[in-house]
Amino acid sequence: MNAENIFNGECPFCKSINIEGDSFDMDSCTAWQKVYCIDCNKEWKEIYTLSGVVTEDNIYPLSVSL
Repeated sequence: MNAENIFNGECPFCKSINIEGDSFDMDSCTAWQKVYCIDCNKEWKEIYTLSGVVTEDNIYPLSVSL
């Protein structure tokens, strides 16, 4: 699995686009979803982090401290 196929809507194992996901779970600034491939029967979790907030007037990026 590599970073190139993370956000293009395909299975990271067999590259199929025949995937389905469960509902999202979340806490504070992180959300995750269990996703599975109908073609190869593999499962994985996709993890999403909040990177900013958009209002009608402005975009507010969140600062990240490492």
